[in-house]
Amino acid sequence: MAYPLPNGKTQFLSATGAPYAGGSVYHYISATGTLKDTYQDSAATILNTNPVILDASGEAVILGVGSYRQVLFDSIGNQIWDQVTLVPGLSDLGAMPVAGGTFTGAVTVPSESNTGAQLLAITPTANTQASQASLNVQGATNQSGKKEILAAFGFTVSTGSASGSGNQNKVGVFSGVNAIAGGGDVWAIQAATTTAATYGANNAISVEIDLNNNTAERGATLGAGGLASPVAYGLAITGAGAYRSTAAMVVTGPGTAIWNRGIVFAATSVSQATIQDLSSSTISVEIQGGHTYGIDMRAAMFTSAAIRLPNNNSIVGRKADDSSDIRALRVDTANYVRLGESEAAGIIMTSLQASTSYANDAAAAAGGVPVSGLYRNGSVVQIRIV
Repeated sequence: MAYPLPNGKTQFLSATGAPYAGGSVYHYISATGTLKDTYQDSAATILNTNPVILDASGEAVILGVGSYRQVLFDSIGNQIWDQVTLVPGLSDLGAMPVAGGTFTGAVTVPSESNTGAQLLAITPTANTQASQASLNVQGATNQSGKKEILAAFGFTVSTGSASGSGNQNKVGVFSGVNAIAGGGDVWAIQAATTTAATYGANNAISVEIDLNNNTAERGATLGAGGLASPVAYGLAITGAGAYRSTAAMVVTGPGTAIWNRGIVFAATSVSQATIQDLSSSTISVEIQGGHTYGIDMRAAMFTSAAIRLPNNNSIVGRKADDSSDIRALRVDTANYVRLGESEAAGIIMTSLQASTSYANDAAAAAGGVPVSGLYRNGSVVQIRIV
């Protein structure tokens, strides 16, 4: 379908139809005395003078963005009008509710000042068909040499944070769903990626969080709440869970052993703690299900220790009837390594230090320096290692 073309130039005429030859047109931000740019090209790269000087026919090429206060003067300086004008956006042109309408090429929405109202509001009709989307963007591609993005949303944050609670938030894309009783399954964001069996060794990522923190490294010091502010999180999960079945994150799949790895941290990707638990939960890490090994560190290299315990904390085992724990290993406050549950019946492995006397039947080397072996100290059997 073709449409009538508007004039390429704007002509200013008097009430009698005479052109304002040599007149001047000033453009300001609406309701102010601050000059605002107009342009000679649709790409907004060639500026007009302000004021715009009209030619002998009272004409000029004047293209703009948004609304303006426009003031017209004739050639000898008499003011003709002071009016508000604007470049219409989609809301001014109508919602274009044409069923099956097709757009080809680029569709550009002129910039508009938004003071709180939605720039684009979509209200789905009642009882929509299954899998029907309020806003659906589909595309197919055969491009192999460039990165392609189906839909992109972005803005530049140029103002400081506000003092009010929550007023400082800047959100690029926000998605929210209010689920009421009986409303069915809901997803605030659902990302689905399907790949062919012959897709090859290419990357297929449903959700990628790429956070660019363009400042010096932050959060090197641990504080009461974790990393010291300011911090940058790749993924932050907050909220409230009222049931045991609630989980902040679930890794699942449509089959048995669908994933080779649940969570992978690439080499050199983390500098301090790969997983940090700052909560006060009853169990920090809970492992259930059938496994060959609980924790496998066979391919790891440690410069100090594979496992480190706080002083006087224990490694415990579970009784056969699952009624209670049995203490297996700990380091006591005297820095002795203790094996076993009871102080009296336990085995003590001392640190590598000399002792000059024993109140037991142990043999000692010349000069009172202990030798390695088993010793009885009352009812306690000790292993002395030197």
